[in-house]
Amino acid sequence: MSKAKVTPKQRRFIDHYCISLNAEQAGREVGYAKTYAQQLLAKPHIRDAIKTRQAAAFEGSAITPERVIEEIAAIALVDITEIYDDHGNIMELRSWPKAARRAVSDIRFDKEGNVRGVAMNAKIRALEQLGKHFKLFVDVHEIRGGEEIGRRLAEIRQRKLKESS
Repeated sequence: MSKAKVTPKQRRFIDHYCISLNAEQAGREVGYAKTYAQQLLAKPHIRDAIKTRQAAAFEGSAITPERVIEEIAAIALVDITEIYDDHGNIMELRSWPKAARRAVSDIRFDKEGNVRGVAMNAKIRALEQLGKHFKLFVDVHEIRGGEEIGRRLAEIRQRKLKESS
């Protein structure tokens, strides 16, 4: 932990930052200039205080990394057919599997309270998030001009050899 003390104004900045995750907005809320708000995030004692504040917010809550992955997996792996009956009608909400309910982003009801439409969370986005988490994707970067670089390095080596002999 850093030995510097957090001032009351910095504490208010930290509180606002932990809500918005936006240094400029948090700084504006407490009266800091935009550039100073960004500089605050670079200070070790401020970063430590933010980490402590965020850890305290999660302590005792049901939000854990495992739970977040479970929720993303529910969205990514949902089978939409689980909410339809054999005739293609949307079943009563209570009869849906829990995983299907967790993947829903919006439900539309008719005047009698029957489900008439369902929107699911973005499956592809959830799959991307899971893939990144489990490091299933590897970014490949193409480097062009490798032959030219190789040729120039060979020339430099030749020159160095000539100079040293």
